Order: sequence, then C-alpha cells, then structure tokens
Amino acid sequence: FALHAVANPVPFKPINLGPGVNTANGEYFPALTADGETLVFTRRLPAGIMDQEDFFQSTLVDSLWQQAVPISAINTPDNEGAQAISPDGTWLVFTACNRRGDGSQGSCDLYWSQLKREGWSNPVPFSNAINSEHFDSQPSISADGQSIAFVSKRPGGKGKADIWIAERGEKGKWSPPYNLGATVNTGGMEMAPYLHPDGQTLYLSLIHISEPTRPY
Repeated sequence: FALHAVANPVPFKPINLGPGVNTANGEYFPALTADGETLVFTRRLPAGIMDQEDFFQSTLVDSLWQQAVPISAINTPDNEGAQAISPDGTWLVFTACNRRGDGSQGSCDLYWSQLKREGWSNPVPFSNAINSEHFDSQPSISADGQSIAFVSKRPGGKGKADIWIAERGEKGKWSPPYNLGATVNTGGMEMAPYLHPDGQTLYLSLIHISEPTRPY
C-alpha cells in the first residue's frame, strides 16, 4: 500500500480549522460525525504538575468551526482521551485509565456515554465482556454502530499491543472481543485503528520499537 500510495500521490492540502478549535494548547484525537458537522477532540490543558486532558466539541456553521466547548458531563479531574463518536453523533466511546470504584477492570478501559435530550449521559465503563485488567484503549466505532475495534495488551495477542474487535448481537449484548490475527497484528504494537465507513477497510499505525508516550 505504501509503495502504491507514494507512486500515485493524490491532492492533499491541509486547512487549519481556525481559532474555534485550535489554541496554544494541544488539540488531538479528532472524531467527526458522518455529516461532518460535529467534531469532538481532546485538548491538553496545563494543570499544575500534570497536564489535564478533556473533551471539547465544536460544530460547523456556514463553513466555520464554532468556538469549542468542554463536554462537562464527561470530563473529570482525571484524563479522558482517545475517543470515537458514532456516525450519528449519539454515542461516544473513549479511554480512561486507573479509575476506581466505577466498574473499571483496571489499567486503561473503554467507557461510553450516550447523547440524550438533556445532554451526554454519565459515562460508564464497558463490562468485562470487552474490558480486561490489561490496557484497552483507542476505540473505533463501525458505521453501523455494531462493532468496536480497539487496542489491547491482553494475553492472546501477537505482540505488545494488538487490534481486537467486539461485536454487538441482535439483543444488544456485546460478544467477547476477538484478535484480528497475524494478517493485521505483528510482534510490534498496532495502534490507532480506524474502521472505514465502507465496512471493508481498516487503517492503523504500527510501532516497531518504542512504547507510546501517552498513557492511551
């Protein structure tokens, strides 16, 4: 793929999203709804010894991204990051680490929140049907909302971190996640999966040597 892409370049001109989104702080992990009009991202804010990471949301109005606002119903004094939003914008899946007393399985886990009429619901972790006591992070939601691809360091993988997929059955119950196997996973670290809306394409990053600098 890399050789073909380099040999067949396509027009690519990044455009800054403007002051409504970008600040002197770090903004990253962008997640868009299918209509391209709602953007949820992580912003890194100075907060004493440790930087604070929170979610912000911006909407597109007349081709301009509006002033981003914090998602206060989800943000906590701890860090939240590596989020994915469903295509219809009603479901947010994200990563939180080292939480206690809320049903977390330990380490970094996947949490979810639903957008209701009164706003985003109180986030809760997925059960041990998906989360494990090991590192679980970086979710990507399929276009139909029935599958989640994510990174995990749980036993049974091919390397230091692998891509796993969990699927939701007819009654809404999540199946135990399965490893994508040697076709995708290697002895290195597969990170940042993205399920394309076509339902047939998966994008990911491969880290051969070093650990990621962020906890998720």
